[in-house]
Amino acid sequence: MACHKDFIEANNVETIIIIIEHKSRKIERFKLVELLKHSKLNSKVQLPSPKIIATRVDCIVLTSVDRDDLPDGGSGHFAQTVKAMKKLKPEIMIECLTSNFRGDLKAVDTLVHSGLDLFAHNIETVKRLQRIILSVLKHAKLNNGGMITKTSIMLGLRETNDELKEAMDDLRAIEVDILTLGQYLQDLNSSLFFIFYFVYILQPTSLQLTVKEYVTPENFAFWKEDGESIGFCYVASGPLVSIPFLSI
Repeated sequence: MACHKDFIEANNVETIIIIIEHKSRKIERFKLVELLKHSKLNSKVQLPSPKIIATRVDCIVLTSVDRDDLPDGGSGHFAQTVKAMKKLKPEIMIECLTSNFRGDLKAVDTLVHSGLDLFAHNIETVKRLQRIILSVLKHAKLNNGGMITKTSIMLGLRETNDELKEAMDDLRAIEVDILTLGQYLQDLNSSLFFIFYFVYILQPTSLQLTVKEYVTPENFAFWKEDGESIGFCYVASGPLVSIPFLSI
């Protein structure tokens, strides 16, 4: 199996937020999408310029806000987009960063058989701090063993070392391949830095878990080494690691 680290050296990566016309969960960090031009969700997939895909892009990261208002959680639209891009450029590498589809495994099936290269769903933190659905990642791997699976955990949210270790062991037990470890930032002085990391790094809203401590680079390095020692084929670990890692 080709590991994520074998193709993150691609020079040209684009991140695309799809199906963002409406959302059913309050995610204030996506107020930024109000500045984007987008059309209503329909059966016709809107792709970026074919010229851009064919000549400039090696990897695409597709993501969206949670779409619980749609019967399939948006998985069908993800799948259509993947198929259309692969038809246009078969060698393009595609990561899909999705919601948990409320545990709907049929929705997971739709996406994992679309031709994508990497299925990503973020558990975000340890199970004591929020409900975690591992069945999505487990089902994705069981139904497409050749596909890479990835998840992310944000540190500094009151998790203990033992809880983090348990979460990592649970992920390896269902054969998750890639783990990214990062940290939400709360106070930024640079407006440019703020805009660049708005979607991926900032704490989403005051309703979410708050950052309780700054995790040192030494701790991130420790967890990277620990993760790779238990079988993750790649661990990206650091305070500025973004959630869709290909988009860094």
